[in-house]
Amino acid sequence: MIPILDSKRQYATIGEEVEKEVIDVLRSGQYILGKHNKALAEELQEFIGVKHAVTLNSDNLNQTIYGKKVDNYITSCSDNDYVILTSNDMISSNDVKVILDNYTSHDVILIECSDSLEIDNLITSDLINLLNEKRILIPNTLCLKSTLLKSMQISDCRNYEEVCLKAIFNIVTNSLNSLIYTDDDINICNLSLDNLIRSRMLRDLIQNANIEDLFPNNNWGAFSKESAAVSYHTLCAMFIKFNDLTTAKECLNLSQAFVDSPRSLALRGLIALEQNDDLGAVANMVSSLQLYEKRKKEINNMEKINSSKDNLNIIEDRLTQGLDALNKRDNHKAATIFADAVYNFDDFFEEQNIKKIN
Repeated sequence: MIPILDSKRQYATIGEEVEKEVIDVLRSGQYILGKHNKALAEELQEFIGVKHAVTLNSDNLNQTIYGKKVDNYITSCSDNDYVILTSNDMISSNDVKVILDNYTSHDVILIECSDSLEIDNLITSDLINLLNEKRILIPNTLCLKSTLLKSMQISDCRNYEEVCLKAIFNIVTNSLNSLIYTDDDINICNLSLDNLIRSRMLRDLIQNANIEDLFPNNNWGAFSKESAAVSYHTLCAMFIKFNDLTTAKECLNLSQAFVDSPRSLALRGLIALEQNDDLGAVANMVSSLQLYEKRKKEINNMEKINSSKDNLNIIEDRLTQGLDALNKRDNHKAATIFADAVYNFDDFFEEQNIKKIN
């Protein structure tokens, strides 16, 4: 039998050196960071030809320590230094050197394939749609000025993906000088964001952008208050999907400062359903339906009340079923039936894809 790889032969040439280092680590009892990790970073800096290198293993990339480790690291960098962050080892040392040698006039350098996200073409309102996507294509490597990383406050970021997404949001909302470095041999991360990251990114976006920029298609000139209310309704729906009910309630409170809307009551009903408060859900949904009934004769172009004959027949049927469920003391069933009646009154819930959350 011919072996594919003669590892014994290879080990014979380096075994003594490897064993000495391994035993040194075992005797020190320091398996995280330590002098060996520092020595590796220094050797990488020299090999690649850069001022700084951060050494991370695959587990570090998926733990809360990622953001804090990078955050601590950049405090030692000068304002003109660049920090290179990667999701894995797909990028070569030569690619890193090309970046630093040729593109140091930019605040941000993103490395990705030609068919991925075109950062420079994004506007602030696109970020809302981005967070609603099930999967997002992000670069596997980015190079940032240390000053930008310091301003991003990344210590709470749990992994590379969240740091990268935060960087993208900063690029777009602050109109930073970014560059896409395209190389067909470099892969990209097909990122599946969890709800916690989505919620945190959306909160950051709200804090750093004007509501008009997030929803530029609303009729702010003719219906400023209604536009503000609809915008906060949309944000509330997103936070409900991301299971951040506290922030969803905050958005509702802001919306009600502008307009008293049946949609606000319906959204409160959905939040109550998510919190297993069936009676609260029933009360809000019924109040919402009563107000929808009143409003269908007072429609402005910011409301999307569907008053077609077929829809009204479905709503009447749902009301009968809901009252029957209440009489049988099945509050949860009644709440979900009344919610379905609301969905038939207002197309907003289907557009926001929250019809099936309960």
